[in-house]
Amino acid sequence: MLGGMCAAMKILISGPGNYRNCIPEAFLYKIDEYIRQEDELLVCDRNEVDKQVQQYLYNQMYDNVTVYISGRKGPYSYNIGPWREEYCPIGTGSGKYAYYIEQYFVMAEDADIGIIMWDGECEGAFINMINLINLGKTVHLYWVKEQRWEIVNSLEGLKDYIGECSEWNSSDTEMILTKCGFSTEMKEHVMSGNAVNNFLLVDIICMAPVSLLDKLEMIQYLENTRNIKYEVYKAALRYNGDFHSLKKEIRRILKPEAESSIWNYLHNAYNDINSAAMALGFGGACDERYLYLYSEWYDMDVFVEKSSGVGMFMNMEDVINYIRNEEQFYDSEEGWYRIEVWVNIEGDLSLKYNFYTYGGEVCWFEKMRPYNDEDTGNTYYRRSKSYYDSKCLLDRITTPFKTGDMICIDCRPFGPPFHAVILEDYHQYDSCFPNVLFNFPNTFEWSIEPLKSGRFFRCMEGGRVIWCPLSALFRARLVEGDTELAEFSKKLSENPELATAIWEKWNHTSPDYKTVEMAREIFDIK
Repeated sequence: MLGGMCAAMKILISGPGNYRNCIPEAFLYKIDEYIRQEDELLVCDRNEVDKQVQQYLYNQMYDNVTVYISGRKGPYSYNIGPWREEYCPIGTGSGKYAYYIEQYFVMAEDADIGIIMWDGECEGAFINMINLINLGKTVHLYWVKEQRWEIVNSLEGLKDYIGECSEWNSSDTEMILTKCGFSTEMKEHVMSGNAVNNFLLVDIICMAPVSLLDKLEMIQYLENTRNIKYEVYKAALRYNGDFHSLKKEIRRILKPEAESSIWNYLHNAYNDINSAAMALGFGGACDERYLYLYSEWYDMDVFVEKSSGVGMFMNMEDVINYIRNEEQFYDSEEGWYRIEVWVNIEGDLSLKYNFYTYGGEVCWFEKMRPYNDEDTGNTYYRRSKSYYDSKCLLDRITTPFKTGDMICIDCRPFGPPFHAVILEDYHQYDSCFPNVLFNFPNTFEWSIEPLKSGRFFRCMEGGRVIWCPLSALFRARLVEGDTELAEFSKKLSENPELATAIWEKWNHTSPDYKTVEMAREIFDIK
């Protein structure tokens, strides 16, 4: 057994974290060279390659090994030999590799050279190479796919392997819009005019009538389009030879919550939705969490938003089974379910979330916070964050519709679909445009409202208008029909310049809501 002798060099050994195959013999032969030279071998304590390298060194009975560990040694620290342990600071943040990045920095600074096994994808091994090269150290790179060695001692040697800039393309955007239920007209408009930026696309996912799990999958897909290799390489070019500055920049890249960027926005949206999904507790009962289910609907007979308590459930499987059985039996898209999640906090129950369903799936949620009323002494709850609020799209998305177009507005399950006519179509980055003329469903009352507002359903209790949670922009599409609307549509299509005068007359004529006869009279403006 070799040991106790001064090592000629310190050799950093690294490989892809998700490599499941046996380490190639060519890589082990290279390790044998350094064993014969009695060099000190620096290894990590966690991934598949680390474990195999440690096992190989243990079988070779080689002592001159140092195992680098992030933080203090824990149950997941891997050191199978009687080897020295070097404890490194723990990186902060929840981004990819953020926890271990300080370990990468320490190992690169301690090493004289590195031998890296790489599959062309693993970002951790790539960062190790960047660190070593920035410090002026040589990398012996073994390409697993091509089964060959290459010596890299400059950034130029990695240029061909960094890939494209971090972003998603138009195909990704189209896929997201399709999954989120955008109509053909809206999707084609968005795709042709590049009307959806990256931040808006994330909001569209969050507000879409699809399950929380589908939303997480789409956000994860977009996150996976990020090319950390590209970003780290560009940072290395900026700070070539300045390892202190490079470390700061890599920390920023790997800690998305610390930067104001689309990756931060994605990261936070994923965490919020994932936390909400976990609060539902799929997988069994929980003594500290209670689920109360309400059946809710817009009653078209009396024009009132109604809610009826169904009862308390102890696990989410029972809730979903109940909802799906009900919806299958009644075969209706009218109405929705709301699920309150109450948790036991130090003996007191507190409302943490409201969840809303569509098509038997939980699609939207509100995060709730308590506040105490000083006058009554009672505790009430307000929403602190919502991922189903159509207000987020008010001034951020345009439509392809023009004055005189007749469209279908479909906000199910929060109200029945109905037809409307586009009145004014300009200034579409304004929350008030386009505005639409429509008949409140199943009533004799007509109104003009911004298409983006969602104020399409009257609640006769208190005379209020219900704010529709699902934006009409998702499913808006061209239609034909409706005798009265067709009349108004024809008039506007023939003379779009009438629109402004009609709007002015409408809003200066009492009452606020008109009959069809009053609407026809207003449309007779010369």
